[in-house]
Amino acid sequence: MSRRPSPLDNEQCRQCSSFQDYMKSTKKKLKNEDSANSANHGDDAVPRRADCPLDKDELGHSTWGLLHTMAATYPEKPTPEEQCDMKQFFTLLSRFYPCHFCAEDLRAELKVDPPKTESQEVLSQWLCRLHNKMLKNQEEWLQIAEGFEKRWNFPHCLGSIDGKHCILQTPANSGSDYFNYKSTFSIVLLALVDYDYNFLFADVGCQGRTSDGGVFAHTSFCKKLYAGTLKLPEESILPGRTENVP
Repeated sequence: MSRRPSPLDNEQCRQCSSFQDYMKSTKKKLKNEDSANSANHGDDAVPRRADCPLDKDELGHSTWGLLHTMAATYPEKPTPEEQCDMKQFFTLLSRFYPCHFCAEDLRAELKVDPPKTESQEVLSQWLCRLHNKMLKNQEEWLQIAEGFEKRWNFPHCLGSIDGKHCILQTPANSGSDYFNYKSTFSIVLLALVDYDYNFLFADVGCQGRTSDGGVFAHTSFCKKLYAGTLKLPEESILPGRTENVP
């Protein structure tokens, strides 16, 4: 089926930008071409074609959801052919992923840490490490902060973090290592999410007896936070204030 002409054609790649940024770049052009429509519906009434591809944010969230689901359903004892196929899948994904900036980052990470496909558990842990490595740049952090301020009236917020106890059968010879304050045995899932509940970081596997603070202190996210390598935005002024704050 042939594509319909659109005022959104020949603009920046939507797979490499969010829908919000994409619309900002086209709003002026659309306003000039259809001022009557803008007057009737306001500046924010920018048409979006029903058959538009996913933008960068939608693509990223959907892709990570697919990958984690694939890892969760991967065989616990895969055949050599299945292991080879999964490795090949990630190689092809890094070549054909629509956002070429993300694809380049993925190819670089795969060279440093190739897919581990020996079992379902090993693949899931490797994928979590990969997800955690694909950190944001300052522009993406600022978009997250903007989302928290608009949706939750919470300025300068870059994420919401909490821990969840995942109950399990007591591991053999583990003593009280996995015994938590709720009087059950568990491992801890610690997660950081954005304003729309999308996962930004996750760590799972720490013994249930450990507090959220203790779990966080041992994560790669915490180490990068203190090392200053998370590419966080510079300090700025809060609404109604005069001094810069984080």
